Amino acid sequence: MNKHIGIDARLAGPKNAGIGRYIDELLFELFKIKSDYTWTVFLSDKTQLPWITADSGIQRIYTPTKHYTVREQVQMPIAFLKQKLDLLHVPHFNCPILYPKKTVLTIHDLLWHTHRDAHATTLPPLIHAFKHKAYLSATTLVIRKADGVIVPSQEVARDVQKYTGRTACDVIYEGVPRAYLAKIAAPKKKNALLYPYIFSMGSLYPHKNFKILFDILEQMPKLHVVMTTARSAFSDQFLCEIAKHGLQKRFHLHFGLSDEQVIHHLQDAIAFVFPSLSEGFGLPGVEAMSVGCPVISSDIPIFREVYKNASLFAESQNAVSYVTQIQNLIESSGQRAALVENGRKIAAAYRWKKAAEQTVQVYNRLCSE
Repeated sequence: MNKHIGIDARLAGPKNAGIGRYIDELLFELFKIKSDYTWTVFLSDKTQLPWITADSGIQRIYTPTKHYTVREQVQMPIAFLKQKLDLLHVPHFNCPILYPKKTVLTIHDLLWHTHRDAHATTLPPLIHAFKHKAYLSATTLVIRKADGVIVPSQEVARDVQKYTGRTACDVIYEGVPRAYLAKIAAPKKKNALLYPYIFSMGSLYPHKNFKILFDILEQMPKLHVVMTTARSAFSDQFLCEIAKHGLQKRFHLHFGLSDEQVIHHLQDAIAFVFPSLSEGFGLPGVEAMSVGCPVISSDIPIFREVYKNASLFAESQNAVSYVTQIQNLIESSGQRAALVENGRKIAAAYRWKKAAEQTVQVYNRLCSE
């Protein structure tokens, strides 16, 4: 008997950063797997997942309901129930509390459980405090209530158990995006940049710790930073910080670079520097490894789990530690070559095809229960 699977893909696409990437890459591989499932995806607009064709047999439902709102909690259960789903996959913590049928969630991290930062918001303090408490309550409730929970690492599984009491999670690692796979064997293009630089990318939230890049530049006066972010949140404050440090000529911040542009910059960078204080998986580092860029990351448990011996680790808040590792790569071609080789091996172990196959196994188990 066919089972009907619904997937809330309203956050799909590059404008939603890591979650948008997760949905796009996972579903691209998921829908290639032969199964008896009938698929329905819920989207915010018609620009999302353009590779789903009209003759694919996949039903698309457009529901432009804003995330993290009371309206979402009211409208989305109705939209899901209308489709008479056997299983609903919500790839985030925003599963409607009142949805009564079988669900599986993907919890990418529990950042706001572990890092409460009054500066990590553009909201007034009282409103932020209220929303934070609402988030804690709602997230804990839906995680406990869900029939299945997928997490991208053992580190997140431990956080889920610690903060919600749930012990049963399926750990499914993420993978190298298809745009990067297409470039691994492609000829390297000549980079027009005439200065030595490190590359970085990610949102500008405080926990990403990108301000340490200013200290690195101040200690290495010939070095530049090239960076891209997909989100404009905190961009004004960050640009002001660049100006405050007098680094406008050496800190090159770009918004919304394409995968091809990012790959181009990675392939000529001294290193990809990832100073984040908290991640659920750390996909940008794996992406860098896949195209031969050595990685220097903060020394936190998630990066030790995912990157293993394919990253140089630096003390999270110590700029001197990062400078030392950058200089090591500049001065030792042997160390650089070994790190690149290790990185390619690690990146080869992470594939979205494998993640999709493991996700289907979760669906199979939940649908048979």
